[in-house]
Amino acid sequence: MAWGKPTPRGVLGDNDENKRKEGDDENVMKSSVVSLIEKNDPTVRAITIFRGRNFTGARETTAVGLALEKNQFVKEFYSSGHEMTRETAEILGRSFSKMKSSLESICVGDERFGGGGGRGNNDDGGQKDDDADGDEDAFEVFLSYAKELDGLRKWDLENKGLTKKSLGKLSDAFQSEKFIRLEELILNRNESLSDRSRSSDDTSATTTNKAPTAMERLFQSGAIRQRVKTLEISDISLGEASISALAEELKGKCSLEVFKFTNGRLECFRLKELDDDDGVEEKKNESETDDTAADESEKKEKGKKKKEERDKATTAMMNELGEGFVNIKSLKRVTLDGTKVGAYELLKGISRAKRTNKSEKSNVVEISLANCALNDDNSKTNAVVGFLLSDFAESVEIVNLNGNALGDWKVAQLAGAIQGGFCQNMLEIDIGGNDLSDATILKRLLFGKTKIKRLSCFENVNLLKSKENVGKLFEDAETLSAGSSPCEYLDVGACGMELEELTLFAESIRKHKSAFVNLKTLVLGGNPGACALGDAFENELKLLKESMSSLDIAWKANDSGDIDKFK
Repeated sequence: MAWGKPTPRGVLGDNDENKRKEGDDENVMKSSVVSLIEKNDPTVRAITIFRGRNFTGARETTAVGLALEKNQFVKEFYSSGHEMTRETAEILGRSFSKMKSSLESICVGDERFGGGGGRGNNDDGGQKDDDADGDEDAFEVFLSYAKELDGLRKWDLENKGLTKKSLGKLSDAFQSEKFIRLEELILNRNESLSDRSRSSDDTSATTTNKAPTAMERLFQSGAIRQRVKTLEISDISLGEASISALAEELKGKCSLEVFKFTNGRLECFRLKELDDDDGVEEKKNESETDDTAADESEKKEKGKKKKEERDKATTAMMNELGEGFVNIKSLKRVTLDGTKVGAYELLKGISRAKRTNKSEKSNVVEISLANCALNDDNSKTNAVVGFLLSDFAESVEIVNLNGNALGDWKVAQLAGAIQGGFCQNMLEIDIGGNDLSDATILKRLLFGKTKIKRLSCFENVNLLKSKENVGKLFEDAETLSAGSSPCEYLDVGACGMELEELTLFAESIRKHKSAFVNLKTLVLGGNPGACALGDAFENELKLLKESMSSLDIAWKANDSGDIDKFK
């Protein structure tokens, strides 16, 4: 994640003003960062100036810039969190322009860089054109150099206070066929770019001639048309206009391979306008006498019509976006983690579009829907399961459903379908934190026609809570119909196992080792019994290690080698 916040006050760097003697230019020129760049070491390809360093003045920027101009090997430059004025933007931009073919990745500026003054968290959705606290001129000056960098492949603008105006300048550059090799554009956490209701922020515009939103303008600029392959726009809200522009680009000759929309919102602002109309009507009714108030049947009828209009507007918007996702050939990875508004509606839109356009073959290999507030409500679980079993997801190899609450019923249906031969390209699935309690789900994902090599069930606290549940997992584990599991990585951490269940689990793996011949990593941490290892469990772990010498017992998902302490 790119820092955007300004350098903390009082943090001293190599050239801090409090340390520097008056007129001591030599101290500036020979800072450790400058010295490193001046060595012209072919093994040093990336330069990072951390927030604690003094890199906010013209002298420091000039020293680094001059060193960079003479360096032949630096390809990445990172100084996020440092203030950029118009002067320092000019200095650094000019130096970068002399590295125009070699520099591939940049991340500079702090949360005021784009002119937003670091106030992207405003409740009204932002889209401010000017802000006295920011220095939008600095961004525009720097952009004038950056857009001419022939070798630039990645520009990280996360948390840089971009406004509608500054993103508009960037969009103009794309429209002018600049950034000819840019493949990765990161716009995360610039909340002023979020769409908001046109009725509240665009009162001067006519219905037929409304100013484009910030993201609508970016999508219309051709940024993801045969150019940008990775687009990250987390913590941003997209409304109808931006979604329509994105859908239109996806249907064309689009180059997008990775789409990351984390903690975002896909909103139909027409619904908010309906709510606003209700508010006006309610105030009007309050001022009238009881005899003139609408009767109960009229209220119900109005509520029914409003719901129909809501559903119609949402469906139309998501159908359009879904059609875009179905039509794009280049897309490989979609991340919607934390997108609680619009995620499952988009899945429905994609499924509907795929049913009417069966000729289009998807190339998506990864879909991540972690923490999307998907629960056991029929419409949401049907959307998720239906999407994963649709032709669109046929090519998918990696699925992340962690942190939802889908429950046993629909996840069991999905697991049964996978066991029966559906989703044959699926190699990894994460169903952690989904309120699962049926151990047969785990069994279905491990055996049968499944090809799953990596399975995570972490934090389903009732899944293996009893010896009975553990026993279900290993029933008929070595039958001919089950065969050996292809699973190489199994995470059953925080699944409710006490010492008895853990001991039985380890013993069962050992006894049925022919069914788990491919297993290389077993994660057990987070279970209650793992907090106080008993003699029986420790002894069983030793026997398991002796029986399956290539198996690594881990206590965390990113852990390894802890079994050595039992040797």
